[in-house]
Amino acid sequence: MKVVSWYAISVAWLCVNLKVS
Repeated sequence: MKVVSWYAISVAWLCVNLKVS
């Protein structure tokens, strides 16, 4: 379950970075 959480956080962070850029 922790792996899924980390994956979700990574995807969310990536989306935030793309939006900020």
